Parts: sequence; C-alpha cells; structure tokens
Amino acid sequence: MGESIKSKYKPSFPKKYKGNPNNIICRSSWERKFCRYCDLNENILEWGSEEFFIPYVSPLDRRVHKYFPDFIIKVKEEHRSDQNLCGRGETKEANSTTKAEKESY
Repeated sequence: MGESIKSKYKPSFPKKYKGNPNNIICRSSWERKFCRYCDLNENILEWGSEEFFIPYVSPLDRRVHKYFPDFIIKVKEEHRSDQNLCGRGETKEANSTTKAEKESY
C-alpha cells in the first residue's frame, strides 16, 4: 500500500468553512478531494474537518477520550410537497382511493 500524502487545503470559499480556514489538514488524497468537493459544491452550506471532538467513555479503560470526526457538513434541504412525493401528479388522497371507489366514479 502506498504512502498517504499529507497536505494543506486552501478553500476558495473560506466563509463556508467552520473552523480555521488557514489550517485545513488533509491526511490523504481522498480527504483533499472531499475538501474540494465540500468547498465548491453549492448545496453544501457549511463544512469542517476535525474541528471539534465528541467526548466518550471507553469501555476498555473507562476513561474519557476524544473522537474527532473527519468531516461534518451542513447541506441545503430540498423542500417537497406531498404532491411531488406521490408521482404522476397524484396527491396522497388520490393514491389512498380504493379500487371500488375508483370504479364508482
């Protein structure tokens, strides 16, 4: 297996980055590609890399440790109405109509 490539990433949109945009460390080429993806993707509103930790108690030594997630992202939410979720322009009410009710029309 090849050596990992450690590098710094300089974001094009530093305001999207949650943390210090001058100190984004990539520990592999995959992380560098993902940084670029997060930085340039208009559907990602905010992102960060190892900027915070989650404390946890290890079951092995019963001590508190820190877990640093590789990435965290905040994405745009796509709002859909019930009509869009059912397909073919039908609403949920139309989909819930029984076969007998349809035949009586």
